[in-house]
Amino acid sequence: MQMLTPKNGLVLALCLVVSGCGLLNRGGHREDELFKPLTTNSRLLPQRLPEQYEMCVQTAETVAAKGHANEAIKLYEKAEQLKPKRPPFDLQLAPLYAQISDTPASIARYRSAMQRGHDSADVYNNLAWTLLEAGRLADAQQTIQLGSQAHPGDQRLAATNAVLLYHAQQPGEAFDAFETLYGTAAAHHNLAILDLESDDVEGALEQLALATSSPNCPVQAIEMQNALTAEFNRQRVLTARRQPSKTH
Repeated sequence: MQMLTPKNGLVLALCLVVSGCGLLNRGGHREDELFKPLTTNSRLLPQRLPEQYEMCVQTAETVAAKGHANEAIKLYEKAEQLKPKRPPFDLQLAPLYAQISDTPASIARYRSAMQRGHDSADVYNNLAWTLLEAGRLADAQQTIQLGSQAHPGDQRLAATNAVLLYHAQQPGEAFDAFETLYGTAAAHHNLAILDLESDDVEGALEQLALATSSPNCPVQAIEMQNALTAEFNRQRVLTARRQPSKTH
């Protein structure tokens, strides 16, 4: 089904037209016979259509689920303008702003949600990641610390804390945090992923070698090691071929 993208602020303007019916008194019928109860003639009445606010919210949910962040943002913002006294759509808008790389708006929405009492572990975690992506490592660490105090023992917050330790140039502490959560092999595997994201291929291979030599190594680590080793060797061959040959 083709989805229409409405213009003018992406708002669907709905016109509710209600038709009235007149009944004539013919042949001496009593009035109570002519005017039937509403439930009897309900099929003749138009169904209630959603109002503009509801249409904005419903359409925003639909387009957001399909990955259209910009359109969803405009619809949620329009809904907020239509009924400013209702709670804002902070939790819906925060990740959408992050998707379009509007990090300041995303952070502001997460903090607004927390001020209104939406301070679940997920909100703390998502805010910390958004701050990290914005290069605000210290703020991300403070957020995780506050989240861990509010939600002691939450594994997602603990895992994010390990990631932050890695980015704070504390790989040993990051490994310890991962090992406490998932075990030795998985800890090395996670560090390999972080090394790879940091373009440290050799570091990733070293971590994968440690992971695959540890008990209970996850299959993903073995598969990653094989693929990365093959690609690393292929790149070395290509580099060697590009170098000019030495003539004697």
